[in-house]
Amino acid sequence: MSLHHINEESVQTPKIHFGEKFGYLAFSASFNLVYQFKTLYYLFFLTDVLKIGVGRAGIIVVLGTIWDAVNDMVIGYWAANRRFKNGETMRPFILWYSVPWGVTLLLLFTNFRMSSPLTISVSIAIYVVFELFNTIVAIPYNSLGGLATNRNSDRRSINV
Repeated sequence: MSLHHINEESVQTPKIHFGEKFGYLAFSASFNLVYQFKTLYYLFFLTDVLKIGVGRAGIIVVLGTIWDAVNDMVIGYWAANRRFKNGETMRPFILWYSVPWGVTLLLLFTNFRMSSPLTISVSIAIYVVFELFNTIVAIPYNSLGGLATNRNSDRRSINV
């Protein structure tokens, strides 16, 4: 078989070194810390800090979760079909949207001391925007392991 018929996928990519694996570990740990904190504390924040009734706080979380389910598909399609000027596909999403994601996380847990109806409206708006940026960062990040290497051992190491 001539060299012209060699499939690019059959060529092994270089082994991923510790520094790059540590970068995946750091982002994954921080992302999961944010996710767990939001999951555990957000309802408490809505009810005990913002003084929103339990039923309304539950509706805010349900609306955010439904929005997240819808935008997962849209953002996943967008991310999979987007190529940036530098030729990359996923990493720019993480680089560009991590700061807005962090800002919305800060806003998510901010008490603006407004009237009850306005507090509920602002809480819904911020939660929806947070979930959007959360998805824009999470979907591309979760696909990076498959794009970084074609070595199964490295993919497992990155994703663990």
